[in-house]
Amino acid sequence: MQRSSATGRARQLAVAFGLYAFIGGLLSFTAWAVNLPRLTDWDNSGISIQPNAALAVVLAATGLLLLTVGLRWLAGVCGLIAFLIGGSTLFQHVTGIDLGIDTRFLFDRTWGGGGTVSPGRMGPPGALSWVFVGTAT
Repeated sequence: MQRSSATGRARQLAVAFGLYAFIGGLLSFTAWAVNLPRLTDWDNSGISIQPNAALAVVLAATGLLLLTVGLRWLAGVCGLIAFLIGGSTLFQHVTGIDLGIDTRFLFDRTWGGGGTVSPGRMGPPGALSWVFVGTAT
């Protein structure tokens, strides 16, 4: 009985954290589309989450939520896409080759580039994190 209760609690926490991340990522990505910079810079530091990173958040959170209902294959697809977002960005940082993918979701916005090497490109720590999160998913 104890084991079942602990499993249920773990699932509830996974769903709660998954929903939190999903909503946060979706809000941040949508903020780029509708030109609301404040929703991309949650602590008002002048550094915005980049749209590709926000998409990786949504995908990883979706993967986590899919895992909680037993849809492992679909969760794996979400994890793979998050991995590819992080991996391609990390590749650009390491090689210096610009694949031209970072500006796809900037919606012609010029704000939010503080602290970035290239407009729309998340930093190496974020890219590496999405490689790890995608792999784990």
